[in-house]
Amino acid sequence: MEPIIPSLKPESKKDREQRIAEQDALWEICGQLAEISSTRINETSLHTEVEMLERERISEALARTEGNQSRAAKLLKIGRTNLIAKMKKYGFPSTSCQ
Repeated sequence: MEPIIPSLKPESKKDREQRIAEQDALWEICGQLAEISSTRINETSLHTEVEMLERERISEALARTEGNQSRAAKLLKIGRTNLIAKMKKYGFPSTSCQ
């Protein structure tokens, strides 16, 4: 019968060096990601990010509904007049009443 917990072999010098090198590479990547993240936070205000998200969501809703503002507003769970106001604010092309 085999033991439930396999025996651990001592780590060779080569394996240890490789593990340490991999850990160092991961820490370097984490540091780079942290720098990118902090740069993004410092460069973009919350207000700007909210506007970017609104533009993206409106664009997606209009694409899914083939430009039908009433259906797009329902997808976004906002009123049609609110959608139209946001479209005007963000420079979306105006369309005829639907």
